[in-house]
Amino acid sequence: MADARKKLDLNPTFLRDETERGQKFWNKTVVEMKFNFEKEWIRGVRKLPEREKPNYGMGNMDPILEELTGNKLELVGPMLDSYLQEIGQLMGNKLTRSKATGLMSPVSLFIPYSIFKHLWVLTVGYQGNMSVDQKENVTLLISRRKTATSMWSVGRFSGQNYLSKRLFEKVPVGGRKTFVFNGRAEVVISKNTPIKILYNRKQERAYVTFYVQRYDRGDFAKDVALQKLINKN
Repeated sequence: MADARKKLDLNPTFLRDETERGQKFWNKTVVEMKFNFEKEWIRGVRKLPEREKPNYGMGNMDPILEELTGNKLELVGPMLDSYLQEIGQLMGNKLTRSKATGLMSPVSLFIPYSIFKHLWVLTVGYQGNMSVDQKENVTLLISRRKTATSMWSVGRFSGQNYLSKRLFEKVPVGGRKTFVFNGRAEVVISKNTPIKILYNRKQERAYVTFYVQRYDRGDFAKDVALQKLINKN
């Protein structure tokens, strides 16, 4: 086992210059070690010298927190990133496919509890809030912009931003139509407008609610009432 551990290469030469989590980020270890020797594999990873570990803390992500959750999840693939991406895409769709502002209607998705536990840890680790009711339903509240940008970091998704979207419109210029900047849409996160994830343990289903604000090309908020709520202490 000791010999096999020494052969672990978590940072192959062809990936050492990567600055974002691409599709190959997670698939770096010996397959036999992943599935047959889980405990020994984790011990081996934690004892590796720093220079041999992958760069878990890309962009504004916390390297220690990402490594603690990542080393466990790497055994079955990038599961947590996949579910975070699914939530991010659901939020991003509201920015581009709708002109609505304010509290969005809840979006839901199935998340196995074995995976949600790690999302729970990641949220609290990035200074989010967690509560459990009498029915053991779990509520995660993300009321800090920094928490959200760490969980849905562009470094986690190869540069894709799910929390903000620049908007363009077609206008005639010189006899032909061209795209011109027309403002932006943003998932606004504050104490009064948090991202809320309500998780039902029996159904293993997460319900996500969030707020969207839209700004014109002069960066003025279109929903004044929502902006007052965001600015309110």
